[in-house]
Amino acid sequence: MSLSSLLMLSISTASAQERSFLKNDLENFTLSYCLAQIDSGEILRREANAAVGAYVERGRYPAEAYEEAAQVTHDYLKRSYKSYNTGIQLTVMKCIDASQSNEIAAIKKRYLQKK
Repeated sequence: MSLSSLLMLSISTASAQERSFLKNDLENFTLSYCLAQIDSGEILRREANAAVGAYVERGRYPAEAYEEAAQVTHDYLKRSYKSYNTGIQLTVMKCIDASQSNEIAAIKKRYLQKK
């Protein structure tokens, strides 16, 4: 499912019900979105996409913030992270780093200040 589809579904669902916000929702969205993008098997991809939808649905940010976070994810996935010992690409580490990045912190700060 595409990010725009998840955003539209979640926005319509969220507007119909009271929301309780999740701690670290944008960071967790970013991690889940990143895991959904990597070649990690169908089960993880489905679970990660479901988590993406849940974080958008219960999140406190506008669609633009999630789109920006998705772009941060794509930027991190382009980076080369290789294990010194094995030469294996450390893709999960890219996802963790993206979710905890200064870029995500800046997105959070910018959109929370608008409220």
